[in-house]
Amino acid sequence: MPEDLVPGDVEQYTGGSLSQTDPETVRALNAALARVRRYCGWHVSPVRTEVITIDRPARNHPCLVLPTLKIVQLNSITIDDLPIELNNVRMSADAPGVLSLNNWNPWGGYHWDSGFGLVEVNLRHGYTAAEAEDFREAVLSLVARSAQSANSEAAGPLIEKEVDDVRYRWAETVEGAVSATALDTSIIGKYRLY
Repeated sequence: MPEDLVPGDVEQYTGGSLSQTDPETVRALNAALARVRRYCGWHVSPVRTEVITIDRPARNHPCLVLPTLKIVQLNSITIDDLPIELNNVRMSADAPGVLSLNNWNPWGGYHWDSGFGLVEVNLRHGYTAAEAEDFREAVLSLVARSAQSANSEAAGPLIEKEVDDVRYRWAETVEGAVSATALDTSIIGKYRLY
């Protein structure tokens, strides 16, 4: 199983009714992933490495809150281009994505320096495909339900019809169908940043 969702996953999930080679399937999957990730406030899955720049406007604040719920590895942290020793950083056991400093820092205390865009965190974060199986299921369900609504008579005029493999296509955009379809927040809500 690929770590990130691919059109082949959509084809398998829909029992072949949405083909992985159809550009509409690719657009629907991309639109669904973008919508769900926007709702969650971060990419969720797969695990990836990225650099996150954080604004620290609160003076003398002891915690740094990163836009993630699953840190796999901290690679580096800099404040105003000065590196922080990672052994001086603690991750919260109860609040995923929250860091604090456990040693005195050169800026005068046990806090993150204040200012906009001063803290850069290089990290690996996110859930593996196995860990986020329900997240993936919710995205695939959104694609399938969006395709059903796009292929209803209310979606717009019929622009394509195939009889022997039963392929109907109406003029509604895939992105519009994905936007109009309700999210299953009972599943993806647990991956949402607060």
